[in-house]
Amino acid sequence: MAYANVTENAVLSYREGKLVAYPVADETTIYKGSLVFADASGAATYVPTGGRCFLGVAMESGTSGQLIKVAPVGVFPFITSSATAADVGLPVYLNTSANPRTVTKTNPTNSPIIGYITKVIDASTVEVMITAGAIVPEGGS
Repeated sequence: MAYANVTENAVLSYREGKLVAYPVADETTIYKGSLVFADASGAATYVPTGGRCFLGVAMESGTSGQLIKVAPVGVFPFITSSATAADVGLPVYLNTSANPRTVTKTNPTNSPIIGYITKVIDASTVEVMITAGAIVPEGGS
């Protein structure tokens, strides 16, 4: 398929992805350092829901309706299990059977890849380069 030639510059709106504000979902409390996902209305929740996206890491706490700042990219430490040096470069997912600060190398059916291990701190802690935007697989929680 051929594309039409571009004949003029576009007006671009650019914002560095440092921190983005999201309202906290109804009847929800988000704690600083938690992995955050969008609910059906686009509000921040810690529960991954099928068809919605991963927003990033909460940089502050908040409750229903409050705006919280979320980091969509960056390197963060997370709890995991049985980490070894060989895990560097592997994808990780939210560990849906633990808390929203715990990641797993095992792909659960209801969580997208939230990032990749960049460093193993010890057997139970890894640093992860996260990138927001991954979509939770349909059939998720």
